[in-house]
Amino acid sequence: ARTHRLVEVGAILEQTAGMTFDTEDSRRALSVALTERLRYTNGQPFTRGGQIAEAVGMLLEADGER
Repeated sequence: ARTHRLVEVGAILEQTAGMTFDTEDSRRALSVALTERLRYTNGQPFTRGGQIAEAVGMLLEADGER
């Protein structure tokens, strides 16, 4: 079940990104892009992965799934 879910999530990511992550370098770059510690203009830290998780959580809450 976990493997199936990971494949589905990977397919969604590739589709929305408009690219494939078929090499170790591209997967490493994706990992860096999602985990890189950035800062908003007010100095608050964030990661792109955290932004995605927050957006998904908000959508699930709006749908009453959380």
